[in-house]
Amino acid sequence: MLPNVGVVIVIGTAAYFLPLAIAFYRGLSNKLGIFFLNLIFGFTVIGWAVLLSYCVLTRVRKMDGFS
Repeated sequence: MLPNVGVVIVIGTAAYFLPLAIAFYRGLSNKLGIFFLNLIFGFTVIGWAVLLSYCVLTRVRKMDGFS
């Protein structure tokens, strides 16, 4: 039995924009740049992997007012 086309489209879109979702979740400051790079280079496996590793491995500075 074939999966529903709508489900495949939603899961594919979520996977395509996974680096952007991680950037929002981690609070990275350059979300707009990540969005456009993902939009332009995300269709290549290498571009998507580079963006994903950047979003996962980038250090996030906490702004608590005492630093």
